[in-house]
This record gives sequence, C-alpha cells and structure tokens, in this order.
Amino acid sequence: MKKEIIRGYLLTLSAGLLAALLLAAFLSGQIYTNALKDRMKATLVLLASAAPTEADELPDFVSAMSAQLSAADEPLRIAVLDQDGTVIADSSSSGAQSGDERGDRNEIQEAKQGGFGFDSRRSQTNRTRYMYAAYLSGSYIIRIALPQQSYRIYFQLLPLLFVACFTVGALAAWVLARRTAKRISEP
Repeated sequence: MKKEIIRGYLLTLSAGLLAALLLAAFLSGQIYTNALKDRMKATLVLLASAAPTEADELPDFVSAMSAQLSAADEPLRIAVLDQDGTVIADSSSSGAQSGDERGDRNEIQEAKQGGFGFDSRRSQTNRTRYMYAAYLSGSYIIRIALPQQSYRIYFQLLPLLFVACFTVGALAAWVLARRTAKRISEP
C-alpha cells in the first residue's frame, strides 16, 4: 500500500509540474518576444526621428547608424524603403541593393496597414534567420533586422531550466510522498 501511495503521489505531482513547466516555457517565450518587439519599435521610432528627409542622404545615414549600432554590439541590419517597398538604402553589404523590391514582405505589408510590422524568417540574401520589424514614417518605411542567434541563447537555455526544475520538483514530490505514506501506513 505504501508503494501505491508514493507512486500515485509522484505521478500526480509530476504531471502537474510538467504541465506548469510547459505553460511557463510558452509564456516566458511570449513575454520575451513581446519585449523584443517593443525594443525594436523604440529603435525604429528613434531611427525615423533622426532620418534625413532627402532620399539621396539616406544611404549615408543608414551606414552611419549601422556603424554606431555595431560599435555598441547591436548587430542590426537597417534598410530604408519607399512606400512601394523599393529599397533606397540597406546597411548590409550582402543584403538588398538599392532598387530591389521588398514590398511583398510581411513586415512591410503590416507597416503599411498599421504603422508597425513584424516577421521572423530566414533572409533570402544571406540565409541567416532574422526577426524583422518595419515602421511607416512619412514617405519611407524603415526596416530593421536582428539576427536570431543574438537572442536564441535564451530559448536554448529553456530546456536546461526545464530539466532542473522538473528534477527538483520530482525530488520534492518523492520526499513528500514518502513522508505522507509513512504517516498513513503507520498503525
């Protein structure tokens, strides 16, 4: 009887702990992604407020901003597009060239409709996975791209945290189950 009590206690607590950890992992991922989007929005607004109004000055602006961000260890790609989605300037040497069409991208379409747009995908130009954010500012769309490896470490640590929490929880459940079974089975 003592073994059945311990087994039932462990199974019940393990199932509850597993469900709680899965929910916590999902929610923390959502919270982190939303915080990242908010940070990208703030960066876009700052870039838009500093951007020149003349199209011929935009390539130098994009290069200067990209260099400053790189010096601050912020590996952002910056691009400025016209409202049709044609690239005017891009900070990446391997990225889009002036005149390339990017109007069909999800983040560009969302920005045209609601001011801001986001997407996560592999770049067609350099095969790196990015989180993209775009902002409609006047007659231009400013787009930034953050390589996902710069924040992927967070998601790589989640399984380790998950295993550690589950192990501690299962150990605590085992100790509690033994104590409870001992009290119940004593005459």
